Order: sequence, then C-alpha cells, then structure tokens
Amino acid sequence: MTLTQVKLGKEREMKSAVICSLAAALALSGAAFAADETCSDKTLQGSYIFSASGTDKSPIAEAGMVGYDGAGNVVFKGKYSNNAEISLKGTYKISGNCRGEVRYEDGRTVTFFVTPSGDELTWVVTSGPILASNSWRVSKSDLIGMKP
Repeated sequence: MTLTQVKLGKEREMKSAVICSLAAALALSGAAFAADETCSDKTLQGSYIFSASGTDKSPIAEAGMVGYDGAGNVVFKGKYSNNAEISLKGTYKISGNCRGEVRYEDGRTVTFFVTPSGDELTWVVTSGPILASNSWRVSKSDLIGMKP
C-alpha cells in the first residue's frame, strides 16, 4: 500500500466519523427539541401568507392569506391562477407534536405541521384540489378580518 493510499484511507475514515457525529448531534437535538417543545391551538395566531401549486383537474397555482385566532378558528382568502377567488371559514386542531388539521366549511381538509414558535407551517390539502405549500406568519395581528 502506498503512502497516498494510506492518506486517502485516513481521510475517508475522518469524513465518516464527522458525518456520524453530525448525524448523532442532529438526532439528539431533535429528541431534545421534541421533549421541550409542544404545540396547541394557541401556537397558530395571526395572519399567514402562502403561495401554492398543484392540480384541480388541470395545473393550478394559488396565493393568499390565512388567519388563525389561537382558539381553533380559521379564515382563508385566496386567488387561483384562473382568477377565481375563494374565501372560507373553518376550524383547526393542533396536537402536542405540532401536527394539525383544518376543516373548512366547504368540506375540504388540510393537514399541516407547524413550528413550535408558530412562525411557519407546511401543509397539504387532503381533500379538495391537490395543493401543497408552506405558510409564514406576517403578523400576530388579524390582517384578514377574522372578527366581524
């Protein structure tokens, strides 16, 4: 075995050790995060923006705003790429593991995962048009008109 082969072997071993160490650190930090952070309906409060794409018999895109009141009520206002506008009310429930579900008045449901801070969520429509995206909180205030 040449000196170069020995050096390459040692370099591979070090890279493997670093990758394993990083993987272990991430796993441990995730476990600590899960133990310290929990979610509830109060996690989502304020106004969130989004843009989404998917299909509804043909390709479609959508953008809009969603308002959550921190008590399980939600208002949704959006516009599709075909210029159709949509406005819905519904309810939501979030479990301690930060997974939640929205049920809108028209029957569509949305499954989502929210950060413990409530600043961001990722979601997918599970009944209705096939859409998926992320939403970001733009204000802790009601910008969408949730209250009459």
